[in-house]
Amino acid sequence: MKGKAYEQRLQLLNITTLEKRRQRGDLIEVYKILTRKEDMDPTCMFQFASRELNLRGHQLKLYKKSCRLNVRKYFFSQRTVSLWNSLPNHVVAAPSVNSFEKRLDDHMALWTTRKALLHTSIINKYKYKYKYKYDRLSSVI
Repeated sequence: MKGKAYEQRLQLLNITTLEKRRQRGDLIEVYKILTRKEDMDPTCMFQFASRELNLRGHQLKLYKKSCRLNVRKYFFSQRTVSLWNSLPNHVVAAPSVNSFEKRLDDHMALWTTRKALLHTSIINKYKYKYKYKYDRLSSVI
């Protein structure tokens, strides 16, 4: 285990990356705050997007404030807004925390699979388009 790369250790232990685990935890906490399952007023941390704009997606869209400092940009209430707004309605409309976690896990697994398929198709398209250059490059490496 000691001599293995990070990705290999993750596969052996069957866990996701630290970044994905943090995102999952952040989204669960946002769900608890917005659905008032935490003893906290959601307007203290977040500002809801205006409903008059007819936005796509779910009813709990959040407004992302602009910020010029990294301190603010990486604060919990800022870094989670884009992730939260990208969730589909069936995930956000979960009736309980457990069902939200399950739906979120399913959505993230589907998103990861789509991302991997897209990456593979881009590589294959590049190989086909630049076959001669790719063959020369792979023979050098």
